[in-house]
Amino acid sequence: MQGQAGQLATALALSAQAELDQLRAEVQELTAERNRLLEQQKRIMDLIGAANPEHLVHDLRNVLNERALLRALTEGQF
Repeated sequence: MQGQAGQLATALALSAQAELDQLRAEVQELTAERNRLLEQQKRIMDLIGAANPEHLVHDLRNVLNERALLRALTEGQF
């Protein structure tokens, strides 16, 4: 009986280790994705002159509205 209990404990430990390894890999992937998205957000903020990431969507909407207004104004002059 002791052999079976030892085998079960070994199997459980191996299963737990495999799950832990998978979770660590997922954390690494998510961290890399987060870092990539933060870098992309920073580049967008620099391009449109946004100062605060919480206002990024608002600032981007303002830039697009200004672009549409300029387009409408220039099309009306020609």
